[in-house]
Amino acid sequence: MDNKINEVFEEAHRISQSLAPVISVLRTVDNAKDAALTIEEIDLKFDELDGLYNQALRLCSSLFRETVSRVGGDAMEKVLQEEELTRVSKILRDIND
Repeated sequence: MDNKINEVFEEAHRISQSLAPVISVLRTVDNAKDAALTIEEIDLKFDELDGLYNQALRLCSSLFRETVSRVGGDAMEKVLQEEELTRVSKILRDIND
C-alpha cells in the first residue's frame, strides 16, 4: 500500500515538474495555433494530476480504514475527541489572551 501511495506522489511530482517548461512556452508563444496546443497540453497534465489525486484519495482512504480496523474504532474516536478538546482549549486560551 505504501509503495502504491509513494508511486502516485512521485508521478504527481513528475507531472507538476513538467508543467514549468510548458508554461514557459505559453509565455513566449506568438501564434494562436501553438497557444491552443500548449493550453491543451497543460489541460491534459491537470487531468492527469486530477486522476492521481483521486487515486491517492482512494489509497489513503483504504489505509485509514485499515488503520481504524487495526487500532479499533472506539480508540480512534477517543483520540479524535481528545484532539478536538485540545484544539477548543487552545482556541479559548487564544481568545482570552
